[in-house]
Amino acid sequence: MNQRVLSLSDEWASYSDTVSLKAGQAIKILEIVPPRKSAFVVLNNPAIRMKLRNTAGNELPADTKICFAGKSSKEMLATQLSAEKEYRAYKDITESDQYNEKYQEALTFPVETDLLFEELEKLEIFVEVSADTTLDLTKSKIEIPSVELTTSEVQEMDLLGADYEVDIPEEYEEY
Repeated sequence: MNQRVLSLSDEWASYSDTVSLKAGQAIKILEIVPPRKSAFVVLNNPAIRMKLRNTAGNELPADTKICFAGKSSKEMLATQLSAEKEYRAYKDITESDQYNEKYQEALTFPVETDLLFEELEKLEIFVEVSADTTLDLTKSKIEIPSVELTTSEVQEMDLLGADYEVDIPEEYEEY
């Protein structure tokens, strides 16, 4: 198991540089897919760091809603995996302060259980805005702490009857 920060620069990430967002519609902005023989776990209630900016470089409105969804390679539609969270906390906390321990609770994303994504399964991030805008992901930042696993580690967990609550080494818990 290795700590891995999933981000826009990650080779597992797939997105368009700009995304047209329509008011009142949840639009997928990012998808992260582990390749063959790989997997990752997003631990429950992760502290996610992000700044979402439009094409003019301005941050999205504080009332923008964000949520996680997941999809297997066989499913047509994604399943919502988290409660919606308003962008307000991210807008109010500077990029550098998002790395400060005292702000981690405000950045916690509402995911009740550990989320396992095996090879070719997708973690998707959706946003919903109150007014039409164009999101520019080349000017934005998203960092999701996770733990990378190999398929053999996942199979070993299956054989042991694990419920995918991953025991994270202490040095990673501080992230």
